[in-house]
Amino acid sequence: MSRALAHAANWFGIVCLAGAVTTMLALAFYLPEARFLIAAGTLLPMGALLVALSVRRTVTLSLCYLLVGGFCTFVYAFTLLSNPASFPSTNLFIVALPKMALVMVGGAGSGALLGVMWTTAGLVIAELATMAAAVLAGSQLRADVTTIVTYVLLVAVLLFDGLTRRTARIAQPVMHLAAREDRTLELRRELELRAAAQLHDTALSELILIAESEPGPLDDRLVAQIGREITALTDRDWLVGERHNERESLVASAAAGSSAWRASAVAVAVDDARARGLTVRLSGDPDAVRGLDPSVDRAVGQALGQCFINILRHAGVTEADVSIVVAPEDLTVIVVDDGIGFDVSTRLTDEPDAGRADHAPFGESANATPPQGIGLRHSVRGRIEAHGGNVEIWSRPGVGTSVMISVPWALRTDSVSAEFGR
Repeated sequence: MSRALAHAANWFGIVCLAGAVTTMLALAFYLPEARFLIAAGTLLPMGALLVALSVRRTVTLSLCYLLVGGFCTFVYAFTLLSNPASFPSTNLFIVALPKMALVMVGGAGSGALLGVMWTTAGLVIAELATMAAAVLAGSQLRADVTTIVTYVLLVAVLLFDGLTRRTARIAQPVMHLAAREDRTLELRRELELRAAAQLHDTALSELILIAESEPGPLDDRLVAQIGREITALTDRDWLVGERHNERESLVASAAAGSSAWRASAVAVAVDDARARGLTVRLSGDPDAVRGLDPSVDRAVGQALGQCFINILRHAGVTEADVSIVVAPEDLTVIVVDDGIGFDVSTRLTDEPDAGRADHAPFGESANATPPQGIGLRHSVRGRIEAHGGNVEIWSRPGVGTSVMISVPWALRTDSVSAEFGR
């Protein structure tokens, strides 16, 4: 606001001085007298100081502008008033042009109170210079309404700017505090969702696999998987999102001589599902995952892994179809199974009844199958939406389930990772 006011004042003053110079040149053209050209030349230093004042405002430049401007105004007014037939008094608009430019010294980038003081000083000096010129020229002294109105308007604008600036200074800390608290709540909510998804994907998933395994020693692949999940829980990679977890580091180290598909987290999810006994049939363009940002690739891989776990636990089948579809703006992964399905309207809500249904015992009918609400809400949908993607789920009891995961090629900055990474 202050800069805009300063620019407006500078341009107003420059236009007034240009009008005064043009007036003198026009008089010199119609009345070929040297005094008009001298008066026009006298205004040039005043214009140069106003330009310098707009670039860098200092007390020295302001004082020089007032003193030089006062002298220029005197010469200009005396030259005009010396011709009483054409310019009989001091209240003419043409006489007021350099005076208005001198008043503008207060609007050239200063504070409210200082601006009013400089403006008042400019008005006083301009009026004194005009009065002196009128006395020497023997002209009539009359109130200059134009200059007074200009002064009043500029003072009103300066005072209004100072008042609003003070109000803004009072309100700004409150606004910043409210925005910060809102941001903190948003980050806390996103962190809680991420923590719930991580816990569901690791500890709860492995505990269920242990409970469902045959009595006796655990399978070596299951033991290795549990070890990786424990490492992921004790590390902070899932929180800050800046480094790959252990599994992804192993994949990256082995990716030098492999295809883009084998180096992706999506391929790791497919391999883990196959190791757990799920037959996964791939179609589409698997190598397209190489175009994803690493963090998006990790999110898709983790979401896909959760879909496979849900199929093994709840669908009652051991086969799934995965199709990877490429579009100009996004990549879509579709997971389809022919299992028992579920009611999407009741299993994917956040209502208390749906939450209690998560604890239904295994082995009941299709309508009472342990719901996939927590995993699908947090581990799939929440994780993908955090990266700017979306998830669509279609299912009905008895007809299977289809999950469509779409993510953009361009990564949206992960706010939680950025904040907690610092």
